[in-house]
Amino acid sequence: MAKWYELKERLARSRLEEVRRNKRMEEERLARLMDELEVRRDELAAAVRTNERASWMRTREYWESAQKEVERQAGIVRIYEEREEEASLERIEEEKSKRLVENLVERLRTEEHRVYETNEQRVQDQSAVTRKHMQSRETEAEKE
Repeated sequence: MAKWYELKERLARSRLEEVRRNKRMEEERLARLMDELEVRRDELAAAVRTNERASWMRTREYWESAQKEVERQAGIVRIYEEREEEASLERIEEEKSKRLVENLVERLRTEEHRVYETNEQRVQDQSAVTRKHMQSRETEAEKE
C-alpha cells in the first residue's frame, strides 16, 4: 500500500508540476498577449493621432481653400464694384456733358434770338431813319 500511496503521490506531484507548468506557460502567454496588446494600443493611439492630424490637416486645407475662394470672390466683387463705379462716373460725366451741351445750345439760341431782335430793331430804326430822311427830303423838295 505504501507503493500505492507513493504512486498516487508521484502522480499528484506530476499533475501539480504539470498544472504549475501550464500555469506558468499561461502566465507567459498572458504576459506576451499583454505586451502585444500594449504594442497594439500604442500603434492604435499613434494611428488615432495620425488620423486626427490628417483630419486636422484636411480641415485646415479645407478652411484655407475656402478662405482663398472667399478672397477670390471678394476680388471679383471688388472688380465689378470698381467697374460699376467707373460706369457710374462715366454716366455722371456723360450727363454733365449733355447738360453742358444743352446749356450751350440754349445760350446760343438765346444769343441768336437777342442778336435777331437787336438786328430787327436796327432794321426798324434804320427804316425809321430812312423814312424820316425821305420825308425830310420830300418836305425840302416841296419847299423848293
